[in-house]
Amino acid sequence: MKLEEIILKIETYKVNENDEDYEIHNIDFFDEITENIEGLPKLNDMQKEKIINALFNFLLNQSADMEDCFPFIHLIESIDKPDYKIYEHKLIEFNKKYGTTNSVYLLNRFINPLNDDVKRNEYVNILNINIRLKNIMKKDFKTGKFK
Repeated sequence: MKLEEIILKIETYKVNENDEDYEIHNIDFFDEITENIEGLPKLNDMQKEKIINALFNFLLNQSADMEDCFPFIHLIESIDKPDYKIYEHKLIEFNKKYGTTNSVYLLNRFINPLNDDVKRNEYVNILNINIRLKNIMKKDFKTGKFK
C-alpha cells in the first residue's frame, strides 16, 4: 500500500462508538495501518509529518473522550523515533489547542522520560491546564468552547 492510500484510510476512518465492538475494530484498524507503514521504505521528514498530521486529525474528528487505543498510541509515537522533533511539535500544538483525552494521555507519556527540566515544566503546565479545563470548566475540546 502506498503512503497516500494509508493516509486516506486514516483520514476516512470513523469510530462508531455505538458499536459494542468499536474498541476491537480500532485495534484491528491501527494494527493494519502499522503493518502497512512498516512495509513502506524509510520515511523522510515530510512523509512522517503527513502521517502524524493525519493521525492527529483522526483524534480531532473523533469523540474527545474516545477510549485509549494502544495500537494508535504506539503507532503515532513510533513514526518519528528516535528524536520525535515532528511529533513533539505537533503534540504540543494539538494539546494547546484541543487537549482531547487521548492527546493528554500522549502528552503525559511524552513528558515521563524527559530530562530537560524547562521543557518538562512547560509541558506539565499544558497538561495541567487541559486537565483542569476538562474536569472543572467542561471545555469541549472538539470546538474549543466551554459547555
